[in-house]
Amino acid sequence: MKFYEYLYQLYFIFKMMQNISNLVIFDLAFTGHHSTYIRYLIEYWIQQKKSENLHLVVSPEFLKRYPDILKLAARAKNTNIAIQSIELSEYSRYCACKVNKQFLKRVWYEFNLVYKYTKKLDASHCMLMYFDHFQVPLAFGLKAFCPISGIYFRPAFHYSHFQEQSFNWKERLKHYAQKRLLDRALRNSCIQNLFVLDRFSVPYIQQLVANTNIKQLADPVKLGIIDSQKLQEFRDNLGVEGSRKIFLQFGSLNFRKGIYQLLEAIHLLPNEIGNQVCFLLVGKAVESEKSKIEFELAKLSQSSPVQIIRCNEFVSEEEVPYYFNSADYVLAPYQKHVGMSGLVIQAAAAKKPILASNYGLIGQLVIEHKLGLTCNSASPLSISQCVQEALKTPKSNLIDFDKMQRFAQQNSSDIFAKQIFDSICI
Repeated sequence: MKFYEYLYQLYFIFKMMQNISNLVIFDLAFTGHHSTYIRYLIEYWIQQKKSENLHLVVSPEFLKRYPDILKLAARAKNTNIAIQSIELSEYSRYCACKVNKQFLKRVWYEFNLVYKYTKKLDASHCMLMYFDHFQVPLAFGLKAFCPISGIYFRPAFHYSHFQEQSFNWKERLKHYAQKRLLDRALRNSCIQNLFVLDRFSVPYIQQLVANTNIKQLADPVKLGIIDSQKLQEFRDNLGVEGSRKIFLQFGSLNFRKGIYQLLEAIHLLPNEIGNQVCFLLVGKAVESEKSKIEFELAKLSQSSPVQIIRCNEFVSEEEVPYYFNSADYVLAPYQKHVGMSGLVIQAAAAKKPILASNYGLIGQLVIEHKLGLTCNSASPLSISQCVQEALKTPKSNLIDFDKMQRFAQQNSSDIFAKQIFDSICI
């Protein structure tokens, strides 16, 4: 160990001996799972009546979009929770780097913000809710003010060990580069824990370096009891025609989620199948693709007997389980998606078969836990055939209800929060 590394470790030990317990959660993103993860951490903290100070450093946009989370923290008595945003000028600079696609400049600047706010709050530990892009400054030896942990979302260099996976030389080179970058980043002495949602990647990451705790992390969903009467009303309000089977596509509509392949697959369905199904598309189209998607939907409505229902409004967290429980099948035709997807857990929690891409982690989970069917999602024909196979196959042959239930329970929101706080609390 180099001399300065030794001094750095002594500094951390000294802070721990002082019993300073100011935990910082840092996350400037606010879409998708980011707000949900923060909500679950706050709820668990309140439930457990933690004595340490919990500081959440977020973006100004987060404060605007999620006043309910702010109220949740504010209502909590004697729980020592504080939510603050970075300064507007700092956020503007951060956004400018994103807009101009200045990746290196952005991650360097964001890491400096981590240092600034952990120092300002005299943090004893900092939890980075999205570790992936911090790898670059960490690999170059930048130090944090305190020990840090992080969630690593997108490991892919182990995908070659999955069945039915083949990669060209460019993909193999990319995997090699990803592995080397992670190896270098984990050698930074300020990293204490690395949480990964992909349990298959854990042994491969552990082979890289020995001084960081590599831990599998639950990808959380809120497990609760669904009101059967409310569910029936919810499904009735969707306006599904007759006894059509509902295929749910949930989340942002864009090329990465396979929306174009799905629409082409719907076009390929025979008319007798089209008359039996309804495709429920829940989520907003990204602005750059909105007109193209709407054009394809309009064209499809004129050429196919399939019913398509678009839900283009904001979906509250409370409504999410009702969409999944209303569906007969859940779709995930993602295009070479790397990492986990909460959609898989939501489908398992609702006990609905999922028709998913056979690529990467999602494909592996569907096979291992018998959650449904996989297909080559790059091929509209393959998706269309998968839909037809699902319709003619009894659900008891598509899924294993016991495995599905265990899989969902392993990814509860309480388990997620407990895993994190048990590791980072002094």
